[in-house]
Amino acid sequence: GSFPDISPLGVMWSLCIEEHFYILWSLLLTFIPYKKLPYLFLASVITANVVRFFFSINDVATTELFSNLDIFAIGGSLGYLTAVDYPRLFRYVLAIPNSLKISILAIIITVVLFEKEIFTGSLMQIIQPTVLAILFTILIAVFIPTDSKIKITSKVLNYLGSLSYGLYVYHTIFINLALLIYGKMGLILDSSWNAISFIIITFAVTVVVSYLSYRFLELPFLRLKNIMKTIKLKAVAGKSV
Repeated sequence: GSFPDISPLGVMWSLCIEEHFYILWSLLLTFIPYKKLPYLFLASVITANVVRFFFSINDVATTELFSNLDIFAIGGSLGYLTAVDYPRLFRYVLAIPNSLKISILAIIITVVLFEKEIFTGSLMQIIQPTVLAILFTILIAVFIPTDSKIKITSKVLNYLGSLSYGLYVYHTIFINLALLIYGKMGLILDSSWNAISFIIITFAVTVVVSYLSYRFLELPFLRLKNIMKTIKLKAVAGKSV
C-alpha cells in the first residue's frame, strides 16, 4: 500500500493515523502510571524504527500508526516534561545562551532545506522521522518560556494558528482545483504573474473556507467540550463535599 495521492485523501489519511494514536494512547495512559511514561515514549521510538526497518526491506509504505509512533511520542515527551515540572524545564530553556538557540534554529532550517540530501540511504530514511521529530520538539521547547528573548509575536500568525486545522485539511483541495482551472485556461505557472496569482488565490480561498469551518464546525464542538468539562468538574466537586 502506498500513500493516497488523491486530494484530500492524503491529508485525511494522516489525520486518521493521528486519531488512531489518540485511541491507543488513551488506552495506554489508563493503565500506565505517569511516572512510567518516559519508558512508553522510549518504547514507542524503538518500535517505530523497528517497524520502519521491516517495512523498508519488504517495500511496505509507512502509512499506518506503529511506524509513526516515534513522532507522536517525542512530541508527547515535551508535553510530559511541561506538565510534570514546568519550572525546571523553564529554567533549563532560559539557561541556554541565545547564540546556541540561534545555532539550533540554523541547524533545523538547514536540515529541512537539505532533507533529501541528508537522509540518503535506507538507514538514514528509517531514522529520518525520529531525527526530525527531535529537532522540531527542540524548536518548540525554545519558544516555551513566555519571557524568552527569542520569540515570534504576530497577530496574523496567531489568527492563522487558530485556523490551522482547516488550513491543513482544505489546502490541497483548493491547490489541486486551482491547478485544474489554470490548466483549462492555459495559464502556465512558469510565468511569475501566474504563479503569484495562483498563490494569492489558493491561500485566500483556503483561509476563508478555514474560517467558515472554524466558525460553524469547530467552535460548536469546542463549546460542547467546555460544557462537558464544566459538568464533569461540578460532578467531582459535588462528590468531594
